[in-house]
Amino acid sequence: MKNRILNKAIELFTIYGFRAISMGRIARELGCSTKTLYQHYPNKTLIIKNMVEQGILIDQQFINEIDKQDILSIEKLLKFKGFIYSRHLQNLYPGMTDDLKKYEPDIYTLIEIFFQETLSIWFIKTLEKGKNEGFFRENINSDILSKYLIELSMKSLSSQIFPAYELRASKAYAELTENFLYGISSIKGVKYLDENFSKYINIK
Repeated sequence: MKNRILNKAIELFTIYGFRAISMGRIARELGCSTKTLYQHYPNKTLIIKNMVEQGILIDQQFINEIDKQDILSIEKLLKFKGFIYSRHLQNLYPGMTDDLKKYEPDIYTLIEIFFQETLSIWFIKTLEKGKNEGFFRENINSDILSKYLIELSMKSLSSQIFPAYELRASKAYAELTENFLYGISSIKGVKYLDENFSKYINIK
């Protein structure tokens, strides 16, 4: 039952935002009583925390899986960015990250820790390997760009920067990702992106 509650809550939070969804709404959508809901989750904050923890775990597992594959580093980046694009962004409530940072800062800290201790390090490793393979420019600073790439991705999800009535989060993410990757790529890398970018991220 706990997994059912979490999955339904994630579905509702993703579409409507966690501030708009009450415990009562989750119970109604599940067809159970609020008493049953509170037996498994004493408050909404715990559900949000579990949602974030699950998202981090899934992202970590995806990184681990593509690291096992004998593929080019530029393809690893494309696969990961395409995974985020298709899994997280298609129906994402505008301003989800803004709300999380403002109203649940302790939970947002979990995301920041994952970025600093895992994702940034993986980006650095992947960018450095991509330089050695000749797909990224030799003069790029992988440490700076790994942090920039994370910040760029998070900004694309901000409704303050890209209001939903002007631009969908997925569109902003795709455009920023495309420009970032082309900007750091060598001639060889640009040719690879021309042939493969749309396989992973389809800018509409």
